[in-house]
Amino acid sequence: MKFLYVSFRRVLTTLVCSSVLLALSCQKEGNALILPNSGTENYDPVYEYILSLGFSKDKIVDEGRYYTAEGDISFEKQSKTDKGARPSHSVFKGMPVVNYTNVGNISVTVGNNFTSTTWRNKIVTATQAAISSWNNISSSSKIHFDYIPSGPATITVNYDPSLDGSADVARGGMPTNCNASPSVRLAALTNDPNEFNAAQLHFLITHELGHSLGFRHTNLGTNGGTDGGGFHVWLTPETENGSVMNSQATWGYTPQGPSFTQGDQTAAAQLYPVTPYVYANWNSGLNNLTLEWPMSRFCSTTVTVEIYKDGIYDYSLPVSNTGRFVDTRIPGPGSYELTVYANNRDDNLSAFTSVVY
Repeated sequence: MKFLYVSFRRVLTTLVCSSVLLALSCQKEGNALILPNSGTENYDPVYEYILSLGFSKDKIVDEGRYYTAEGDISFEKQSKTDKGARPSHSVFKGMPVVNYTNVGNISVTVGNNFTSTTWRNKIVTATQAAISSWNNISSSSKIHFDYIPSGPATITVNYDPSLDGSADVARGGMPTNCNASPSVRLAALTNDPNEFNAAQLHFLITHELGHSLGFRHTNLGTNGGTDGGGFHVWLTPETENGSVMNSQATWGYTPQGPSFTQGDQTAAAQLYPVTPYVYANWNSGLNNLTLEWPMSRFCSTTVTVEIYKDGIYDYSLPVSNTGRFVDTRIPGPGSYELTVYANNRDDNLSAFTSVVY
């Protein structure tokens, strides 16, 4: 299980698509699924979308109702009625992060399909502990979960009998439409006290809730993976031992439960700050202007960057909402205002920097 926005470091650019069971007709090449081209009957936009995020084909597994990438990151398939000709990509709107407004109010409940009250109570305790961990990760982060005993919630933690525990014992998802992923699914193995004590269940659910926030595995590049589809969070290390979001770091590695690293804390504060920041800087050695902002501030896959020089409009252009823009021109001396916004020009973040030769 790797880490968030990446260690919170690599954002998981993973959106989950809605709906029901889809039986796909496809071929396999090794472990990689080969699906038909768009416009054909069996074309699958969900699989295409996963590939577009940078996941390697050999890291994607067809598990029936879901595709699973990198071991524990699930994408629900579309229904059969939705899978014909190429659909609108409106089902993938928004960013694979939770919107700035929503991240401060994420409700979590534990489902009722556990096979014993004792087991369910253990999961409730672990879920409440995981929520407390996230809520206290950093005083500079807006992340806040609320546990509710029953009823509709943003996220439901539940037992999934289709998970046999031979590979991963849990599955989380990525944000969709600017909301946290709706489910955390657990295997029966989590009911075995010889495999999971209370602290280890605490760690496991903390990790999966991290995916629901859009955090990808921290050790993408050190566990046979790649950085494809992930964005490096400003001011965090490239890799970090002990990150809660490292892959394959559940039981056995953390007998005391989760303990967030400094990189984890920084990433949570950078991606989901209490107050949205914007940072502009003139890099004299590289002769470029850099603008940084939290991706979660705008529920959009693209934003517009607008630049003014000495109070006069210079130019604007659409860019991917990665939280970073670098103007590679060699700007002339002067005072620069860099503004970023999505759909509403009046709803923007701006910062100033001076270019001096």
